[in-house]
Amino acid sequence: MQNAKRILVTKARRYIFCTVFTFIISLLVGSSALAEHLVPITVQKGTNLIQLTRRFCTSEYHWKEIARINGLQPPYTIFANDVLHIPLELLRAEVLSAKVASVSGGVFLVDRMNRLVKVAKGDAIFPGQTMVTEDGGYAYLIFPDHKYTRISGDSKFTVTYMVRLVDESFKAEFFLEKGRVTHTVKEQLEINETFTTRTPVSVTGVRGTTYRLKAPDSDENTVETLKGLVSVSGGKFHAEVKEGQCVKVVTGGGEITVDSLPEAPAPLQLAEIYGELPIVIPAPADPAIKTFRLLVSRDKAGNDLVLERVAASGEDFSLLSLADGQYYAHLTAIDDRNYESAPSSPALFAVRTTFLPPTLLVSREGKILFNDTVKVGWLRNEQAKAYHFQLAADENFADILEERDITANEFAFTNLEPGSYRFRVQAVAEDGFRSRYSAVDRWRIQAEADVSTDVGSSDDGLHFQWADMGKGFTYDIEISRNNSFTDIFLSESDLDTTEFASRKYIEPGTYYFHMRGVAEDGMATPWTPTQVFDVKQPGFGLMDAAILGVFLSFFLL
Repeated sequence: MQNAKRILVTKARRYIFCTVFTFIISLLVGSSALAEHLVPITVQKGTNLIQLTRRFCTSEYHWKEIARINGLQPPYTIFANDVLHIPLELLRAEVLSAKVASVSGGVFLVDRMNRLVKVAKGDAIFPGQTMVTEDGGYAYLIFPDHKYTRISGDSKFTVTYMVRLVDESFKAEFFLEKGRVTHTVKEQLEINETFTTRTPVSVTGVRGTTYRLKAPDSDENTVETLKGLVSVSGGKFHAEVKEGQCVKVVTGGGEITVDSLPEAPAPLQLAEIYGELPIVIPAPADPAIKTFRLLVSRDKAGNDLVLERVAASGEDFSLLSLADGQYYAHLTAIDDRNYESAPSSPALFAVRTTFLPPTLLVSREGKILFNDTVKVGWLRNEQAKAYHFQLAADENFADILEERDITANEFAFTNLEPGSYRFRVQAVAEDGFRSRYSAVDRWRIQAEADVSTDVGSSDDGLHFQWADMGKGFTYDIEISRNNSFTDIFLSESDLDTTEFASRKYIEPGTYYFHMRGVAEDGMATPWTPTQVFDVKQPGFGLMDAAILGVFLSFFLL
């Protein structure tokens, strides 16, 4: 007895709450939102019209209005599974709302003054309200009892009504004036539950399914069933559209023909991380497909859309505006009939563009260096915990000479052998993420020339020879009477061979020699270390004796 009273009190309180709540919502969204709409009620076995009215309506005397609307004649007999249409305003109903789970781009509500009000994540959407999305705007709505709707860009979508009746059944109807929506009803609807969407040319109803509804204009719409079964009515024609099937309903188009959807494409092969924008993704080349649609979402199911792009078969998608984060890419195929396949399996990828590669402090741009020690440095990155560098002998960094992780933003290479070098560095974040590599610094270590000398007496002349420094080099030489090279005896420039010879007379004494190489760009090596050589006094020969004899003869005469 006590339990029966408690149940009766609970029902009375709920009825009062529903009535008050309905009244408040009608003030907020307009009374027309809850009136002038017929809600389908399924007749259960053993129920007559009076009983049904007494159970579902605010007054048992509404049975006459229900009979009139549904064309019932005395004795007003109704049967199990009959569907009666009852004005929403006559029903005892709790008005429900949807929640905006995610929003991207321009998404708005149309208020009672026909003004657009920006929609934000977490907002509630009530019956009678209309959502408008701009091109590139997306919204994901969560309804009670595991029902979801994704609204794509350039759409206009109205929640006609959404209520829970006294038998706990869920009733919802929507109107898609234009655009695209994807409905998902995860749990099978009970016998008196409905989830219906109208367009200007058709009505779709489901029990447990996922399907797309497209209304590009007021004269045509397309239904594409991805899972389950969808009932479609257009005029006097009706069709059941199974998984993998589709229909196109046109005003005055006659009987509805069920077609098959194109096959879902293979998942995209994407890089694990993209470090710069735009991201360019090639669309598959398939002669049977007119265009592909790329949908990028934050979730694996593809409901929290961020953007979508369309590209012709064999062309590229270009993604210009993705914030750093993790995303899933879903690909659909659209054939010449404009029917769209189910999405491919999601492909995971990440975008990390704000973690920039290091900026080198000096770029040697391939210069020739004559020192075997080279210091490299780069700007410090506040987000980096370490740096990873590579030193290679080739442009492709296949021949790695040295590679390591360091915490400093500089490093000195020592004892470098003559040859070409390539250097690059990347930053390493706290979570292990690595930036792209920096620009490549290039240089070449050139060995100093090894000079050999061949110097005899003052009459023998001079001969110098040194190692070739490489293609394009010319050579300068200097011979001085002192080691500071301020008293130059001989100087030659732009020699294009690796040797120098002179038969010029040179006075006996000590001399100093050095040389340098000059590259094609005019950059000169350091002067070689100074080499010292002595020019000796020539010995007393026949010529000298003859001259001496002539001199003595002249002296005696």
